[in-house]
Amino acid sequence: MKSKKKQIIFGVLFIVLAILVFLFFYSEFYTASGIKKIGGVKKNGGVSQFKNNNVSGGTAVKSTTKKFKFSTWNNFCFLTQISNGLLGLWALIVGISKIFNLKKLEKKVIHPLIVCSLSTLLFFVGIVVFGSFVSGVYRLQVWTNKYFVISNLRDLFYHIVTPIIGVLIAVFLNDDRKLKYKNSILFLILPLTYSIVTFIRGKFILKTWYPYFIFDSHKVWNIFKLGNYNQTLACLLVLFLMGLIAVFYFFLGELVIKIRNSRVDKLSAQ
Repeated sequence: MKSKKKQIIFGVLFIVLAILVFLFFYSEFYTASGIKKIGGVKKNGGVSQFKNNNVSGGTAVKSTTKKFKFSTWNNFCFLTQISNGLLGLWALIVGISKIFNLKKLEKKVIHPLIVCSLSTLLFFVGIVVFGSFVSGVYRLQVWTNKYFVISNLRDLFYHIVTPIIGVLIAVFLNDDRKLKYKNSILFLILPLTYSIVTFIRGKFILKTWYPYFIFDSHKVWNIFKLGNYNQTLACLLVLFLMGLIAVFYFFLGELVIKIRNSRVDKLSAQ
């Protein structure tokens, strides 16, 4: 009876996590419309928001052309929102499976390959944004009104709370299955697919906007101050940088696997 009660409690906690994620998703539209009403704001971190071209999350950079009109839906092109959306969907399924005692479904969704892959993605987002905070590239909104307060709370939840939750889930979720280190190659499928689609979408479809500057060949070229712009070399430079990030991501996945396997070994030894 105690075991069943514990199962339900954990199920409810996972459902609550999913609800929080989806509520913050909804807040993207609420804060965007609110900021639009008050005319936009220049962020204290130096990344500007403009009237009729606002983004509540604060991470978007100004378009390379003035014709582009930012849509709130483009917020969901960020890896942050995608990773948190996947976490919310996963937590919802796990919660339902625990509450209704759906053992087969639960065993599938808590498979270490799924859990560690999601954990690595969230961990990566957390590390990147933390580095941005430290370097001063990314800062929160000023806490002057309810729209900015909600936006800041959402950013903190997305970039600090859920990455920590992701790692804790990978380490402490009750499952004794282990992964091989080479499995971290599979973790690259989602971020590489995202990178390729984002680059092609920004370069050949929108031709105006990228969620991150690293996909913008013009910005990358200017950062390295390589003189007159050469599109072929600039695109190759972007691909090279993406390759370096992929290598880092691979080893990050191995670290998550190592931590999880160590935990499983300790439990097995008891």
